[in-house]
Amino acid sequence: MFTPNNGETMGAGYWLNPGTSQCVRVATTHDEWVRDRGNAESIGLPQAAYDAIMRHPATAIDEIRLVALNWGLVRIREHPRYTSIQFAAQPYNVKAILQVVVTALAEVKLHPDTMLVIDNLLLHDSARIALGELREKLAKDEPVLPKQDDVIPNVPMDHPFWEEIERRYGHKEN
Repeated sequence: MFTPNNGETMGAGYWLNPGTSQCVRVATTHDEWVRDRGNAESIGLPQAAYDAIMRHPATAIDEIRLVALNWGLVRIREHPRYTSIQFAAQPYNVKAILQVVVTALAEVKLHPDTMLVIDNLLLHDSARIALGELREKLAKDEPVLPKQDDVIPNVPMDHPFWEEIERRYGHKEN
């Protein structure tokens, strides 16, 4: 465990790439770790994402983390009373991401009674749930987050967007 400047003791931290199922323990803070080019490459972060991260000063901790999350990584941090899980995903990706998270948490040997605080920052969607209960809900194909099953509506065919598509490309999508 290490103690950041605010005095709160935190446990292990991880970056998880749900596309590859690769989970890497972070020896420092998440933002410091992902600012290292070798680390970013090792977790599968694209060069464009790394470039976006490096446009921020090292002091822009939250912005750096958000860039990594918006490029598909999952941030995991153990705390004394809970483990936080943060990602940014569309509703149709949430279940798959949570299944990869459960697998990663099993590998780091988190106890089934561990309380998880799960935040989908893209949808402003959160849940507090024990790891064992999360496993059960996923096995039963039950939603974990309130907005997980939301449907993102298609763009109506009379939307001005389609006029621009037709002007540029000569056709509308059906």
